[in-house]
Amino acid sequence: MKIAVFGGCNLDITARPRGAARARTSIASDVRFSAGGVGANIAANLTLLGCRTTLVTPLGKDPWGAYLKANLRRRGIAARTIPSARTGVYVAALKPDGGLLTGFCDMAAEAVTSGDIDGLRLDLASFDAAVIDANFSAATITHLARLCARAGLRYALEPVSDGKSLRLAGALAGCEFIKPNLSEAGLLTGQNRVSGALAKKCARLLAGRGAKNIVVSLGSGGIHVLSRGVEKHFTAPKVRAENVTGAGDALFAAFYLGLLKGLSPRRCALAGLAAAALTCRSEASVSGAVSAAVFNEPQGGPGNL
Repeated sequence: MKIAVFGGCNLDITARPRGAARARTSIASDVRFSAGGVGANIAANLTLLGCRTTLVTPLGKDPWGAYLKANLRRRGIAARTIPSARTGVYVAALKPDGGLLTGFCDMAAEAVTSGDIDGLRLDLASFDAAVIDANFSAATITHLARLCARAGLRYALEPVSDGKSLRLAGALAGCEFIKPNLSEAGLLTGQNRVSGALAKKCARLLAGRGAKNIVVSLGSGGIHVLSRGVEKHFTAPKVRAENVTGAGDALFAAFYLGLLKGLSPRRCALAGLAAAALTCRSEASVSGAVSAAVFNEPQGGPGNL
């Protein structure tokens, strides 16, 4: 399956303290850098799952841009790059258990225009599906959605973060799949006080705005799925997390590919959760352990994880 991914590609820097995290002081930590970015992570996972992926992303002519281009080549991802003044950077401050404390991003994708996209002269009809992440501006995202619709191309939306999720509003109608976390779902649907109990309401409201398949992520609490007439909560497997960065991207890739393959919502959900668990166990934002095996039935039959 050939999939075009429109999104961010940046340097990930993660800092995990060796003891309790405290404010306003220097803390001994394990600091690592790796290739990242939501779009790039999704493209990498789709490739591991057996797809041919093309990533459309801005990169600077700087050392980190060269590093990321080389990384994409090693992963077997075709790249259509848009020149940028600099390469984006994401810094994640982790908790001692590997969970995210806070993240800081300095992205380049917001500057990409509709003209930049048109200038690439992409043959969207040659792809089987597309992914659009919210690192681009709202106008560029809406333009991309229209291009996909004209080409008859199914597309999925990834909100990325609270601050960027509303950029997807103009592309919701007709999207094949969207995976917000609970906070992002609340923003997209105008729910001021979100809770686990409101995941179902948020999913239904997103469906009412034209999204065909919805997953509301609840982190370690699992996922709420509304897809093809199925509405169900799936529990996340318990794992010892090394780094949660990229887990949601792996879940997105596996669930979406399952949909494209015509698998049941349950199979898609279990595959997505399995891919996320493998990623949590990895120090990098993409785990080489992810493979098409995530679509296999888990031992014990068709029950929940």
